Amino acid sequence: MAGSVDISVLNTLKDQLGDSLEKLLRVFLNQVPEQLGEIESGLKAGDLNAAMRPAHTLKSSAATLGAFSLSELLKAIEQGTRAGNSEGLVELLNQAREEFKAVQASITAYIEGR
Repeated sequence: MAGSVDISVLNTLKDQLGDSLEKLLRVFLNQVPEQLGEIESGLKAGDLNAAMRPAHTLKSSAATLGAFSLSELLKAIEQGTRAGNSEGLVELLNQAREEFKAVQASITAYIEGR
């Protein structure tokens, strides 16, 4: 594991998807900030359903790409929203944002072959 992404997962995906993996990774990196923003907007508005949808989507995408720590944080956010309990979710979101920075660095280094 390098940084916050399990590189063996990316290598397996590379074997399966070939050059399409880079495009998939770039789409993921571009969409995560927007989806984290959607979670934040939902939490600020008290609309936990609006926060749950992007948390669920991101959780699955992050796990598929080997970003397991990010996925676990998003899973906790999703579970909190499903339970109707907003306590601690803003802190989890802040942790997810920090973890995404590490994921972004790992994936960018992978794409660039470092």
